[in-house]
Amino acid sequence: MSKLKLWLQRPVAAWWFGVIVPILMVAADPAIFHGGAREGGMLGFATAGCYCAILLGMVTLAYHLRSNRRTAFVAGVLAAATLFAIVLGVVMLPITALGTVFLGIGIFGLSPFFAALVFGPQARRAYQESTSDQRVPSFWLGFVLYAGACGLAQWQIDPHWLLSVTALYR
Repeated sequence: MSKLKLWLQRPVAAWWFGVIVPILMVAADPAIFHGGAREGGMLGFATAGCYCAILLGMVTLAYHLRSNRRTAFVAGVLAAATLFAIVLGVVMLPITALGTVFLGIGIFGLSPFFAALVFGPQARRAYQESTSDQRVPSFWLGFVLYAGACGLAQWQIDPHWLLSVTALYR
């Protein structure tokens, strides 16, 4: 196993790249969710769902790291968070590349991939160490509820967000 993978599986690295760095990246985001005043950034249209996904992933990882209980439900949530982090990282790659070439700070756009490298092994660990007889259904319940909660947040908040932004910039 590579030294990077071993290092990312340590609890300190999991806290950094799974909880602290995502908070910093959302707070300092110049182009992905925020960008210009009117355009709302590259993923401004999906801010509510993405913020929900980031928050649920961080909270679940924090719970997993602090708890002695390993459940397949938590593994499902972490697996869904892994998939979300990979997709977010791929979507951000063009801006990351441009930001790295021109400003040098775009390298921070790779943080979703590091989060995925933290979430994935933690999901596998939670699944392997779970003791429930219903591991597979619990896993899929966690996976589907994560996706459903994020989709519901996006669906419910999006119309209200659009009305507020429209009213603000008239």
